Amino acid sequence: MTVTYMEVRRSKRDNQRRLELDKGLRDGLADLFRHRWPSGTAKHAAREYQLTLDQSRGVVAGKASLTSLEQVIKTGGWPVVFHLMGEVIGQTAEQYIIEARNINEERGQRLASLVSSIRALGSSSDPDSNHLGGRQDQRRRSFSR
Repeated sequence: MTVTYMEVRRSKRDNQRRLELDKGLRDGLADLFRHRWPSGTAKHAAREYQLTLDQSRGVVAGKASLTSLEQVIKTGGWPVVFHLMGEVIGQTAEQYIIEARNINEERGQRLASLVSSIRALGSSSDPDSNHLGGRQDQRRRSFSR
C-alpha cells in the first residue's frame, strides 16, 4: 500500500488577492491612478493631486491613508468622486441616472393611466361632473338653489 502525501502551502501573496467585486475606495483609487498614468504613476499622481511622493506611492499600492484620500477627493473634485463610486459600487453615476429616469418615466406613465381611468369612472357615474370632485359640486349646487 502506498500513501500519497502532498503539502499545500499558502504564500503571503495569495492572501492579498481579491475578487474584482471586492473593491474598496483604496483599490478603486489605485486603479484610477494606474489607468490614468501607466508609467510613472506615483510621480504623476503626486504632482496632479498635491501629494507627497510617499503618499502617492501608498495610494498606488492600494494602501492610501485617510489624509491622502481626502486630499485626492478635494483636489480632484466630482470627477474623481464619481469615478471612485463607480469603481466601488460597480455602477457609474451616468448608469444610475439613466436607470432612475427610466423607472420614474414608467411610474409617471402608470400614474397618468390611473388618473385617466379614475376620471373616466368619475365621469361615467355622474354625468354632470367633468373632474374628480363632481359629487361635491352637485351638493354645492343643491345648497345654492
